[in-house]
Order: sequence, then structure tokens, then C-alpha cells
Amino acid sequence: MVKDNKYEVQCLGRNGEPRPFMRFSMKFSHRMLGSFDHESITTDEQGKLYLGNLDHIENVTCRCRDQSDLFKSWNIPNLNSDVWTYPKNVELVQGAKFEIPVANMWDATNKLDRRQISLI
Repeated sequence: MVKDNKYEVQCLGRNGEPRPFMRFSMKFSHRMLGSFDHESITTDEQGKLYLGNLDHIENVTCRCRDQSDLFKSWNIPNLNSDVWTYPKNVELVQGAKFEIPVANMWDATNKLDRRQISLI
């Protein structure tokens, strides 16, 4: 989750309840410096890990030290890149709101033309 341009990870139980005071090992992949590990970080009372600004970080891997099968890895989009990847297929419920972020392709003087986008 991104809040105020700072990244957060929330650890939730099976019923969506926050998991406080869970210990995690973090691994970060920097675009220019390679991978480095952060030994241990613990969730707060709301089950959140605060990662801050992740400039130049391409990937984050989070592994629970208290429960070894609990881990997740995320690719962090480079918002300054012209290269974007999107899912091949998206399944939606009828009437659901769906947004696709489009960055650095158009600015305020260059408006999006419907002929450039296909929803088929």
C-alpha cells in the first residue's frame, strides 16, 4: 500500500484482522546497487510495516520470522520509466470501477486520444 508516497505493508490474519508484533526479514533490490537485506522489522499494533520512500527499489521481499511459510514479494513500478507492463487479462464484476494508471505518456498539453486506447 502506498500512502503519501511512502510504502506500507499490512500483515492480516485469515479473517482480515491485523497481526501485531510479527517479525519480518526484508530483502530489497536496488536498481543500481543490487540486493541487500534488512535483518528484522516488526509490525506495529495495526499489523503494519512502514517502509518509507522506495526510490530506486525494484523489488521488495518480506518473509515472516515467526511463521516461515508466510512471505510475499512485490515488484515496485518505476514511475519515471516509459516502460509499463499491464496484466494480459483482467476479470471484472459488471458495474465495478476499473482504473488503469497511465504515467509519463501524456502531460497537461498532450491530451489522451481514445483512438490510442482499446478496451477490447
